[in-house]
Amino acid sequence: MITGKTVIGVFSDTHGLLRKRVVKELKDSALIVHAGIAAVISGHTHQPAIAEHKGVLYINPGSAGPRRSGKSLSLARLVIQNGRLMPEIIMLEE
Repeated sequence: MITGKTVIGVFSDTHGLLRKRVVKELKDSALIVHAGIAAVISGHTHQPAIAEHKGVLYINPGSAGPRRSGKSLSLARLVIQNGRLMPEIIMLEE
């Protein structure tokens, strides 16, 4: 649970241009998410999945919360190395 105030900065589609105003506006962020980095991350279905379609990586980590409908618990890890996206689903035992 997050208590108090947490700021998460979200921006997208910079195409190699990081404006000074963006840096200024997001400087107090605890986490910054830059969308448009060739991946879509979603959830809600509680079903882990990794797929690629037309050069875009789609990741659903599944659910790491309460067990629902007997589905397994899982999370995802995304490693970026040398410009390559390497996703992984990690199944949880408990």
